[in-house]
Amino acid sequence: MYSTVLQCLEETALNFPNKIAFADIKESFSFSELLNNAKKIGSFISKRVKPHQPIVVYMDKRAYNINAFLGAVYAGCFYVPVDSQMPAERINMILETLNPSMIIYDATTKKSIDLLGERYSKVYYGDALAADIDVESLERIRKFSKSTDLLYVLFTSGSTGIPKGVTISHLSVLDF
Repeated sequence: MYSTVLQCLEETALNFPNKIAFADIKESFSFSELLNNAKKIGSFISKRVKPHQPIVVYMDKRAYNINAFLGAVYAGCFYVPVDSQMPAERINMILETLNPSMIIYDATTKKSIDLLGERYSKVYYGDALAADIDVESLERIRKFSKSTDLLYVLFTSGSTGIPKGVTISHLSVLDF
């Protein structure tokens, strides 16, 4: 039995390295590519953010989002997907609630990233993906990972229209 989603990913990448993990109409990633990309992004984040912090992934819905999501998890953090189609007012309410340690954005959200305030650390996806894997750092972080750690927070509008975060742990996803 796995205690984290990362254990599941690593075993799957070992057993099926060339099998497609995620795809969209423009690109696809095998499990080995996903693992490698997530570790690169995780290494990048871990040098800048302490574990257990929220990392907002502010990008179009694409297959490569999963690289950023799992990169945040490799850094010992949890991710918060923020759709590029959301109104700026709603995004800013989410950011106020979270006070994220980092916002990862892509080429499609680059034009609107400045609307999200100056106080947040903003990192271009391609820059994080270009990082070298820091095996030592990632292993050190993993020693303290547990099944009850947050994996992600999903914001819903609720009946009031004010975004509310629903927290999901590794164990919840693995049990599902």
